[in-house]
Amino acid sequence: MGKKHSKKKASNKKAESNAEEKLNSGVDKAKKSGFLTPFRQQAMFLFIVSFLLFANTIPHEYAVDDTLVITKNKLTQQGFDGIGKIMTTDAFYGFFGEGYKLVAGGRYRPLSIVTFAIEKEFFGNNPHISHFINVLLYSLTVVLLFYLLSLLFKPKIQNIKELNIPFLAALLFAAHPIHTEVVANIKGRDEIMGLLGALGMLTLVWKYVQSQKIHFLIAGILVYVLALLSKENAITFLAVVPLTLFFFSKAKIKDYLITGLPLLIAAGVYVYLRQEFSGVSLGKESSEILNNPFVNATLAERLATVSYTFGQYFKLLIIPHPLTHDYYYNQVPILDWSSPKAIISLLITLAVLLYGLVKIKSKSLFSFSILYFFITISVVSNVLFSVGIAMNERFVYIPSVGFCLLLAGLISGIGHYAVNRSFKIQTVENSKAYKVSGLIVLLILVGYSAKTITRNMDWKNDFTLFAADYKNSPNSAKIKNAYGGELATQAEKIKGTAKEKEYLRKAEKVLTEALEIYPNYMNAHLILGNVKYKLHDDKETAIKLYQRTIQMRPDYYEGNFNLACVLLEDDKPEKAIPYFKTAVKSKPDKMEAWYNLAESYYKLNNGDSAVYYYKKALQLAPQHALIHYKIGVTYGKVMNQLDESIKWLNRAIELKPENTTYYEDLGVAYGFKQEYQKAISVFEKGLKINPENKQLLRNLGVTYQQLGQEEKATEYFQRAGLQ
Repeated sequence: MGKKHSKKKASNKKAESNAEEKLNSGVDKAKKSGFLTPFRQQAMFLFIVSFLLFANTIPHEYAVDDTLVITKNKLTQQGFDGIGKIMTTDAFYGFFGEGYKLVAGGRYRPLSIVTFAIEKEFFGNNPHISHFINVLLYSLTVVLLFYLLSLLFKPKIQNIKELNIPFLAALLFAAHPIHTEVVANIKGRDEIMGLLGALGMLTLVWKYVQSQKIHFLIAGILVYVLALLSKENAITFLAVVPLTLFFFSKAKIKDYLITGLPLLIAAGVYVYLRQEFSGVSLGKESSEILNNPFVNATLAERLATVSYTFGQYFKLLIIPHPLTHDYYYNQVPILDWSSPKAIISLLITLAVLLYGLVKIKSKSLFSFSILYFFITISVVSNVLFSVGIAMNERFVYIPSVGFCLLLAGLISGIGHYAVNRSFKIQTVENSKAYKVSGLIVLLILVGYSAKTITRNMDWKNDFTLFAADYKNSPNSAKIKNAYGGELATQAEKIKGTAKEKEYLRKAEKVLTEALEIYPNYMNAHLILGNVKYKLHDDKETAIKLYQRTIQMRPDYYEGNFNLACVLLEDDKPEKAIPYFKTAVKSKPDKMEAWYNLAESYYKLNNGDSAVYYYKKALQLAPQHALIHYKIGVTYGKVMNQLDESIKWLNRAIELKPENTTYYEDLGVAYGFKQEYQKAISVFEKGLKINPENKQLLRNLGVTYQQLGQEEKATEYFQRAGLQ
């Protein structure tokens, strides 16, 4: 009996070995059977599906953080000239300048911003090109994921309809709606490039281990550097590489060392550069609740809340609805361990993690998927340090590979394929089960695809996105503030219409809601002050709201500037001056603040100070015709320096010859100098631009009257409607 049993085991091993040889030879034959092999057909199908699912984002505009890295980023706007500085500074430096450190955490991820600078150089500020590139890179990521998984699983792909695990996992990844934030938001390119580079590195390292050809390893290290320069999350692949080798290969200890050490060195160099160029430590946390939701939480509350967010991530991966880009205060409330939500989420999270750990030895597909998920989400989980927000959908972009792989394994186990403990794909002769799994795939993909396409539409621009997420994140102060601000912006664009009032009234409501959630929301006070002033002409309330912002932060530029502007418009220039001075000290590169400071002195008839500050404004806008004009007017009307006045007014006309007001004052200046013919010449030039300008006609009449030419004077007075 014992011998027979032994022979049977040997026979099974031999059969298994023969099956594996046939499987590998089948893969080789498939690769050599022409260009459109079943593998390539599936790859092409995945690329097309991925592209089509997100193609409706290509006509979209810029949205949300695109201003930080593209449209209002001074380095990006320099095109090629800005690349050197982009490579040696924090990602937010081009937007905030030296103030970038006020935003929690360092962001040394220059590579995606370099691509934006290149696009700016060739195409200007063209969001459609940028959206197209995002969709293209995403589609390539899906194909690369399929290729990598095909290397790991070695399926014998016989036709395009096969539900093999690599194809299923890549297809589920392509369609998953939780990726909309990353792909539809141009700024999300850092995530796309980070995963694309990390998967590329893992593919090359795998090829090195299998072939022992050093050029694969060298290429892998270089690609990993690019991944890190795209997004720091790629650092988690230091653990993903040995995890993958352990589960899918027969790698030896030397393979782990030879691949791991250079990757570790590359990551170490990156961390050093990140610290050097961003100047912010990885774990440094903000004291502002909008940038650190745990600032007032105890350690127990923080852990309970983080536990809850893991439960939310699991829920969104399974049922991705509703989706939102905003999980800021207080959309995810701080919980303690008395909360059932926190406890249930903890139990689920621990159970999933424990299963993954327990099944390591058996090299279960589900174990690999689970461990990959927890490894890649670790740096954005808020467990080790605060990342500035309780949770975010883009945080599970890279980890979602693990979920999609796990789901593909479940579906494949139901239908055409089963996975044994060695990850060999084995055909299951059960057509009914295959149909069941096919139906499940179809239902999931239809649901995912519909949600992806409709959610993409929300990302058309700030207005559509904020309007959608105002409903999707009802407890977030930040989205209410953003939506209120965008409503005010849209109202300004349609000034003088009935719709303007409608937008302003809604903005007033939404901003008030934001302050109910977070009473110390500085920006909400500021925008609400603007709305109150525009909607009700309520200067008193606006002033109080602006003063509130200054109480919270005395050097707050917008608060000081807006308060000063209202005081100036209320004919209180002496009260406005101190606030304008604080504004220019806070942001000396703001021309408007210098200009309005000069205006305040002009209203006080302080010509010297007015001219001094006008010239400060002019340094920031040398071709600004209005500033030249105001300097000319100040020299003429306040300081009685007519020659200087004429010089500056002439310059204003050179810069903006269509503005007839400039001709009016220049002609008057010549008149005061009794250079009447020059005055007449200037007035007539102005009339050529606008023959019905009553002020020019009147001035001509006065000038001819001074020359004693009453008939001419009467003619122009009549044309001006004065006689």
